[in-house]
Amino acid sequence: MRRHDIDNLRWGMILLLFPFHAALVFDGGEFGGFFVWLHKNTLLHAFVTFVYPWFMALLFVLAGISARFSLMKRSHSAFLSERIRKLLVPLLLGMLFLVPVQSYIADLFWNDYQGSYFSHLKIFFTTFTYYTGYDGSFTPSHLWFILYLFVYSLLLIPVKALTDRVLPKKHKIRLPYFMLLLLFLLEYLFLPLGNIPSKSVGQYLFLFFAGYYVLFEEDAVRELEKYRLISLILFLLSGIAYTLLWCWYMYADPWMSLLYLGFGWCGILTLLGYGSRYFNHRTLCTAFLSKAAFSFYLLHMPIEVILSFFIVKLKLPDLVLFLLITLSSFFVTLFLYLLYRKLIYERILRLKN
Repeated sequence: MRRHDIDNLRWGMILLLFPFHAALVFDGGEFGGFFVWLHKNTLLHAFVTFVYPWFMALLFVLAGISARFSLMKRSHSAFLSERIRKLLVPLLLGMLFLVPVQSYIADLFWNDYQGSYFSHLKIFFTTFTYYTGYDGSFTPSHLWFILYLFVYSLLLIPVKALTDRVLPKKHKIRLPYFMLLLLFLLEYLFLPLGNIPSKSVGQYLFLFFAGYYVLFEEDAVRELEKYRLISLILFLLSGIAYTLLWCWYMYADPWMSLLYLGFGWCGILTLLGYGSRYFNHRTLCTAFLSKAAFSFYLLHMPIEVILSFFIVKLKLPDLVLFLLITLSSFFVTLFLYLLYRKLIYERILRLKN
């Protein structure tokens, strides 16, 4: 049976990218800027701080759960073929046609670059610095998520083959709510592995496999739904504490990593619990958003960066600029997606038929 709550949570998190990346224009970011950056706004900085620990983390958990569903009806070779088609091909095309636009805009904004977009392509593909692209150099940008997922999918096959041999058939990992809640301590051990700032390979690997082996199970779903209010309370308390300490008190003690992970994990459990209870349904709107979500993910960032480049020049309050960037980026992305469906995708379907 299809889990519509998984689909609904996925497109919800992807739509959240529009205000999140718009807020980065006023955040400053971990590396002191963004592709386009105006100045630091405390309120929007707090929004970014509150959202980041759980929304990308949840996407990796959902990806792990979806991978489990996929492998229930596909062979290993069919699964890998699907991953190549759905992840690797869009990743490569995005790196060629979407991401260079963002670095070009960053070079215009930060360095007053005078060359053309096509002359900048040589800079993009030959200059390697911090991999953020904020200085106009090479970056995977938002496609890092797809890159990680593809690598994890490759790792999943040998791990699954091993566990299938070691564990009894139909073995299920059953954990009570209290144990599910404490899994972030195990996540903490994975955090330093391949520790790229804010994008730990080890942390997201743990989350992907936690989704596949633990949070997929019906017992875990029932536990999270049953104790969803406790998860919500812990989520809000830890989130308020983390945001206050980070944004207003500049508290950077090593123990903040535990609070960061605990807050993010409580956010995941909260959304899974409430999602299972209230969002496990399908309507025409949710069906459309589920189908469009991946394309929205691919397209939104270059569109948002281009629009930000022009919108920040307007002499308007920060929150008005933030809303303009968010809404205009969403509607332009929606328009281009609908145009693609109408002019290209439907023609391809007709040719196949």
